[in-house]
Amino acid sequence: MRAPPEATAWPSRLRQALRGLIPVTRDEGRAATFFAAAIVVASLGFNFAGGNGMAYFVMLMALCAIVWSLVRHRPIWRLREQPSRLMFLLAWLLIATAFALTSQSLEEFKYAGNFLMFFFFVALSTFLGRFAAPGNLERVTTLALAGAVLSVLVAMFQSLVLKEPRAFGLGSDPIWSAQAALIVGFISAAGWLAEKPLLPRPLYLLGPVLATVSTFLTGSRGPLLAAPVLALLVILLAGARARLIFICLAVAVALAAFGLHVFFLTSFDRVLSIDSAVKNMLLTGAVTDPSAVARMTFWHIGIAAFLASPLVGYGWENFRDAAYAYLPDHGKAFDAGFAGLAGNIHLHADILDLGVSAGTLGLIAYGLVIGAPIVDALTSPRDSQYAGRRLAALALSVGYFCCGLTYLMFGFEFHTTLYTVLAAILLSFCRDAPPRRQDKAG
Repeated sequence: MRAPPEATAWPSRLRQALRGLIPVTRDEGRAATFFAAAIVVASLGFNFAGGNGMAYFVMLMALCAIVWSLVRHRPIWRLREQPSRLMFLLAWLLIATAFALTSQSLEEFKYAGNFLMFFFFVALSTFLGRFAAPGNLERVTTLALAGAVLSVLVAMFQSLVLKEPRAFGLGSDPIWSAQAALIVGFISAAGWLAEKPLLPRPLYLLGPVLATVSTFLTGSRGPLLAAPVLALLVILLAGARARLIFICLAVAVALAAFGLHVFFLTSFDRVLSIDSAVKNMLLTGAVTDPSAVARMTFWHIGIAAFLASPLVGYGWENFRDAAYAYLPDHGKAFDAGFAGLAGNIHLHADILDLGVSAGTLGLIAYGLVIGAPIVDALTSPRDSQYAGRRLAALALSVGYFCCGLTYLMFGFEFHTTLYTVLAAILLSFCRDAPPRRQDKAG
């Protein structure tokens, strides 16, 4: 008995996608296609299991793509095609200006290079935009789903087989790995809204659930607090049928996670302590959880340091010490009193890090970077990928904002690179046609 067409369509489309993730177009050579495919696959598939190695690989591929474009006389600086390009560029210029005004030497100003990926967003977005085509959202969300599967497999191996107290990914730490897995996992949910998904639609809703399990296994409580906000995005934007399936999947995996906790793992105790910490704060008004106390202290001293130099801050090299100056003995006892703070170099929140290091200019830059995907997605053409692009872009921005309230996201290689590249992929690559031609036609 022959299977119905719908049952055989998606394996055929998947095979086609695997043969050529990004087809070689008439205008682009095989080298450029390889660079584009490598950037897309690495950032979406290896966010949990790649860590800093993935970031450096993506940087190298982006640099090769830019050099190739220059050699082939292809444009790399189309600033006016998308608002996100101007927003990323202005963000870097504001940060660089603040650091230039506070630096006493070139050695201190070099830290503007920590945010240089924001500057290169224009070139990277222009390059990936040349490969815009129908079906790209399907490819991207399928890769994001594969990344979510890989993340949970690695996390389970590290927790159940290696008996690690916290899964930590590869080349990263438990918090950064959890943040990356969670955000990319929720991006995969946009596959539900794809016009012709490569896999059955409900599987894309499994991505956020698997990513949340990975977060549980890392024992990272900050990223886990972002999960309900991201889940609300999926529930609001994916439609009624997706909402029901997503809730059922979430309940099923929550029960499975509880079973793991009861029979196998003790590492969940750290995650489940969120409940007692919140109850204690609501009932007594006191914060007793050590991690929460440390973060409340960071906010207190960070705001004090910002108010003392509100315009341009203290520079990236000095901002932690500027905040620690408001603690007894400049924070030596503070670092010694909290596990995990030995050698700490930041204030555990993007708003504080950029506000203290670059002042008001840094806060404006932060708002531009976080808002760029939202502005671009909402103002982009209503093509076949618009609904999915909107959900994925909102998940990216909201996820980074929520995770950045409890830990540093921007300023080091991993998340600065991942955010910039994912924004370029979602906003420029996931379109039916390159931005310039499509926007003019619209």
